[in-house]
Amino acid sequence: MADDEAELHQPPTPTFHLESWTRFKLVAPHYLDMSFTCEPHQHVFPRGWIGLFWASYINAPQDKGMYFLGGDASRNQKELWTQFCTQQHNDESTVLYRAETTKLDFAEDDRPTLFKSFSPFRFDKPYYYGHFEEHTWILMFDRAEGIRFTHSPSGGGVNMLEKTTNPAWDFQFIIPEFEVNQRYGFKARAVFRPKCGREEIEREYQRWRE
Repeated sequence: MADDEAELHQPPTPTFHLESWTRFKLVAPHYLDMSFTCEPHQHVFPRGWIGLFWASYINAPQDKGMYFLGGDASRNQKELWTQFCTQQHNDESTVLYRAETTKLDFAEDDRPTLFKSFSPFRFDKPYYYGHFEEHTWILMFDRAEGIRFTHSPSGGGVNMLEKTTNPAWDFQFIIPEFEVNQRYGFKARAVFRPKCGREEIEREYQRWRE
């Protein structure tokens, strides 16, 4: 493997027997490419589907919001730049892809959770961004199916020095149906670059897809 690449291999886990490979590659001038692959080895997921969650804690940004192209599905808004900043942890936290029709079966309990508290917003393009100081963070995916965006205003705890909370700009990967010993996955690109406008963010996504 080259000096600008690394792979994290997780052998089959003790409870769910899910094996995974995550490969990272640095790409100049400000990109980190990621490919994720997983393989279930037994039918042990109790609800019949696989849900995986990645958390990204941001250290006290002045703007805690995530932004994406989408809109309020109840108002039939589409491909509008949408600010997503939840009021509190576990409150309408997860944004689905507009075309998603998957209905997941959750355990019967009343505990609030990020992953099953759904926002009325829907995303149309599989990428989002946020601002940190004088930089812009963008996370782009090669697919929309199975991807979900998740936000918390305080998921990363409290920064007492700055007297504010650390938001979480998270995402999920859902496999609603699966076969044992078959591989599933996605590719993503993270961008951490000097702050830019939305036109440049769209160009970043188009250049990567091309």
